[in-house]
Amino acid sequence: MDRIVITGVGAVTNLGLNAADTWNAMRQGRSGIATLEGAGFDAYEGHWTVTIGGQVKGWDPTKVI
Repeated sequence: MDRIVITGVGAVTNLGLNAADTWNAMRQGRSGIATLEGAGFDAYEGHWTVTIGGQVKGWDPTKVI
């Protein structure tokens, strides 16, 4: 039998920046899929055939790393 140890629950997803917000968004049936945006990406530039995705927005990794 394999054993698993869970040391904490965390999540940074396209639905929320922590486990509670992600879980609430899933329970509400929200989608994290939207038009891609941000620095260096122009979805309408013509180079991309897909312009939607599950992008994490508003997360600052320097606060946790």
